Amino acid sequence: IRLNFEEEYCQVSGQVFPDCLKATAALSSAYQTVSAELNQDSEFVLPRVASGVYDLRIEIDGDLVEIPGISLSK
Repeated sequence: IRLNFEEEYCQVSGQVFPDCLKATAALSSAYQTVSAELNQDSEFVLPRVASGVYDLRIEIDGDLVEIPGISLSK
C-alpha cells in the first residue's frame, strides 16, 4: 500500500501479491467511498480523498481483506 499526500488530500494505491483473477479495492469513511478495479498487474489506484479516517477493503477472488481505521493525514 502506498500513500501519496498532496496538501489536505491523500491518494492510496497498492499492489496485491500473488496476482489474482478479479479484485476490487475500496476506501470508505462516514462521508464517502471510492473504489477501483485492479489492473492486469494486480495494482490499484484510488481517487484522492480528503484527510480523515477510512476503512480499506480489498476483495480478492471472493475473499475480503479489511484494514479498518486508517488515519490519512499529513
